[in-house]
Amino acid sequence: MPFERSPSPFLMASPATRTGFDAPVDSHAAACDVPSITIVRPHSPFSSSSQYSSEPLDIERWDQNGRFRVAYDAPSSSSSSSSPSTHQLLMLDSDSPMIDDTESPPDYHTTVKKPTVLVKYQFTSTSYNTMTIMPCSDGEETRQAKYHITVSMNCFMPLNHITTIRRGGTELGEFVAQFEMGISGSESTFILNNGTESPISSTLTKRMGSRHDGLWFWVPVTRSKKNILLWDLRETPFICRSIIDYGSGADESTLATFTPARQIKPGQPPVLAQLSVTPKGQDFFDHLLLAILIIERKRLTPGKGKTLKQLFN
Repeated sequence: MPFERSPSPFLMASPATRTGFDAPVDSHAAACDVPSITIVRPHSPFSSSSQYSSEPLDIERWDQNGRFRVAYDAPSSSSSSSSPSTHQLLMLDSDSPMIDDTESPPDYHTTVKKPTVLVKYQFTSTSYNTMTIMPCSDGEETRQAKYHITVSMNCFMPLNHITTIRRGGTELGEFVAQFEMGISGSESTFILNNGTESPISSTLTKRMGSRHDGLWFWVPVTRSKKNILLWDLRETPFICRSIIDYGSGADESTLATFTPARQIKPGQPPVLAQLSVTPKGQDFFDHLLLAILIIERKRLTPGKGKTLKQLFN
């Protein structure tokens, strides 16, 4: 037998016997003990200054759509002509929470000033396949992560690994770039935040020396001369320079330096990889970071003999 809700004797009463409406109340209705209902709005999670508020509700009744209509005593103000009437009618879904929409969530858009001095960043591992780039100084942006880097496996080609760079300290940050390298018959590629996918060989080239101590040129898709970067691996730390300012002196053209991580010695803490970026280099941060990550992958990949060189893309 299906369950049926028994109508409340109060709901079956005539409008004249219900309190809370603009109708005369007789002696029989006055004898009915109708409890007062109070709905309390929960504390707003967006403000520490908001207080609990409650509104007494006199009557509730169900409509044909399974929703209940609530008549309540609204606050009145003698100083305002636009104040609501004493009795107002609300339509609420029975399963809808009471939400206080008088307050707005905080503004998460913050403006970060461009550094005016050299800033040193460390590559810090946070899990087996994730690392973040953090300022070394405690006072620099309260040590908020600049980039979040993850490495995942290509399930169809397990010997290929995909590196994803995002802005900020979590995997939910803004997408910056992604590249895939490993043992594969296809050419290695990278993707920028504008959706452009290009072969790595079309942007990153080695002009002289070996992969361990050579000169690497990073030529973005725009082919603009001012965006061409030169990574010099002949000395440690590696130096990144701007081609357009190369003839104006080492200090003027230097955008960043990179010190690779050193092997862990027994009983000593590991020496983390470090990237130092000049104020001028901040404008090229995305590109110089992407370039050095790819260069390090190539530099550390086994490359002795023609067989291994052809094996890794």
